Amino acid sequence: PEQGRKNAASSAPKDEPTPAATAAPIVPTQPAAAPASSLVLQMEAPPSTEFDFALSLRNPQDPSKNASGRAVLQWQNLGSSYAAQLQLQAAGATLREWQSTGSLVDSGLQPTRFSEKRAGSSEQAVHFDYAKSAIIFSNNQATQALPAGVQDPLSSILQLGALIGAQAEAQPAAANFQLAVANVRGLEMWQ
Repeated sequence: PEQGRKNAASSAPKDEPTPAATAAPIVPTQPAAAPASSLVLQMEAPPSTEFDFALSLRNPQDPSKNASGRAVLQWQNLGSSYAAQLQLQAAGATLREWQSTGSLVDSGLQPTRFSEKRAGSSEQAVHFDYAKSAIIFSNNQATQALPAGVQDPLSSILQLGALIGAQAEAQPAAANFQLAVANVRGLEMWQ
């Protein structure tokens, strides 16, 4: 894979940087072949890269906790698999780190493990077991059924960018998407 390149962008003043959502690591190669209802397309992942964003954290309840820093999104294309990492850094410390690893399949990303580490807390993880159709949580939550197309919070940003790009070429934009997302707190439907 190609060595990473750096791009800079500014993020809106939020807890989590929205510019990462524009960094879609999957490019549709056959947009017209998918039915409008499924958007399951043949996709090709781009080469490894890194994005560096300006980060501005705002706390309306306590402005003394406002901070500036950076968000670094790393994408590694490993052939038939991927690794992605998002770090939010301010005041010389990593405030939050997400890691997603998984397979690259025809429909995009298929995560196998997601982890989240917050400053002052231990790492928590989610495991996606496709053989058993189960989502397993490291924090002893009940195992849940693994829905088709499930993503984790980091892979969802990347996968959604690819789906929006594919849909723009295949048909007019839909009002919304629904995406099953498993995070360290459980399984949610994001819209």
